[in-house]
Amino acid sequence: MKEPEETINQIKAGATLSYFTIALNTLIVILYTPIILTVLGPSDYGLYNLVASILSYSGLLSFGYYTTYIRYYTRYKREDRKTQEAQLNGMFLIIFSGLSIIVALAGMLLYFNTETLLGSQFSSYELEQAKILIKIMVFNLSLSFITSVFNSNITANEEFVFQKSLQLIKTVITPFGMVLILFAGYQSVGLVLGITVIAIGIEISNVVFCFKKLGMKFSFRKFDGSVMREMTIFSLLIFINVIVQQVNWNADQYIIARYKGTVAVGIYGLACVLNHYYIGLSTAVASVYSPQVNRMVARGDDFKLTQFFAKAGRIQCMLLLSVCLWLIVFGQSFIMHWAGVNYKDTYYLMLWLIIPATVLLIQNIGVEIQRSKNLHRFRTLVYIGIMGLNIGISIPLVQYYGGLGAAMGTGISITIGNIILNGYYQKKVGLDIRYFWFEIFRLIPSYIPIGAVCLVIYFGVNTDKWINFFMGSALYFGIYGLSIWFIGMNAEERISFSRSFKKVVGFIKRQIEKCPFSLKE
Repeated sequence: MKEPEETINQIKAGATLSYFTIALNTLIVILYTPIILTVLGPSDYGLYNLVASILSYSGLLSFGYYTTYIRYYTRYKREDRKTQEAQLNGMFLIIFSGLSIIVALAGMLLYFNTETLLGSQFSSYELEQAKILIKIMVFNLSLSFITSVFNSNITANEEFVFQKSLQLIKTVITPFGMVLILFAGYQSVGLVLGITVIAIGIEISNVVFCFKKLGMKFSFRKFDGSVMREMTIFSLLIFINVIVQQVNWNADQYIIARYKGTVAVGIYGLACVLNHYYIGLSTAVASVYSPQVNRMVARGDDFKLTQFFAKAGRIQCMLLLSVCLWLIVFGQSFIMHWAGVNYKDTYYLMLWLIIPATVLLIQNIGVEIQRSKNLHRFRTLVYIGIMGLNIGISIPLVQYYGGLGAAMGTGISITIGNIILNGYYQKKVGLDIRYFWFEIFRLIPSYIPIGAVCLVIYFGVNTDKWINFFMGSALYFGIYGLSIWFIGMNAEERISFSRSFKKVVGFIKRQIEKCPFSLKE
């Protein structure tokens, strides 16, 4: 078991690597997405996004069990119950293998009903391409299910340096491989094949690390039936919760495809790409803190949980609003520079997605707390209702306003869900939501100079010109950083940030010197 200082260092390094990976990935996406759009064209790009969004629902089957695994593994590890750890590993390997078979069967059903699912808006060529994409993506998903227990074990053991470094490598390798494949003339099918090959390499690395470095053991005897039932119920609620949230984010593409075709899906898909990376700014770090949240919940101190919730929320707010406000001011010019004038409408779709998401994302740690307390049933019920509302209002809105109508439906439904869940945090979860928002609102004075700069740039600067775009962006981020540092952050946050940055840099340097990818004992 790791010493407390080593665990803290792993968490800080993991969080830093997460943000660095997101920043690098965002930069790479900015550079190579225009190439993909040019080579594939709006129709093929839309088809790729549509198939990926449909199959993403199958991938969610593992998410409930992933969170459950961490919850129980953390408990057994804290109590030093090695036999139960091995039994848990064996149980989850069987469960994930079973889910892999379910995904394969669902993929076959989807493959043979592609025409019925996608509707009359698609040509025969697009339908054939969709079938090929489905087969490759289903194989990718099935393989990832079998190896999910290994990735879960790495997270539960808080080996974040290895895990996040591997993600960083994937971030660098993937786009270069994709560009080479596209220029070789393989279109969207080659794109998906390349992603699958890279994914196989990553999964093999996780398996080897678990056996060689962590000494992961498996036992397939004497499973505790009561524990399995408890875990299944816990996992099922998480799975339903996650899938209805994903429907809120992704069902739009299917609705748009049914009524407007693949070109409209491509425009909306670009907004979803931007929204995806925006969400990643928050969720990537929340996963790092999952084991820590479980330990805090086990100690039963709701006041400390609320403090932790508020501190994390303030950090998330500072980070997310820096991007959100920049997108509001510079987003339309950025999209036209980046993707071309054919995608200018993506700007309005994107705003309808990211602005409501911001409130949801700064409270991500609260979701982890709910799950750790096994109080996520109400959240599941709320999001089932929100899912129905989203689909119900998006269908008529899409027919009148196209992709913008779908984004409006999603934004409205997410906002309503957030309002309801904030009341639940206060009354049932034991978090003082009034304290949380008081801490968030204390940031308001720092946004007065930031807002003034945004207004001047938005109304007074023509950012369609590259020089104005870059100079305006530099001015914005400079003022944002200074205002947050001197007005927004409190003394504790400034000291913590400075110390953490120095410790993380030193820790990463030491890990590089020790060759962190070595699998030697």
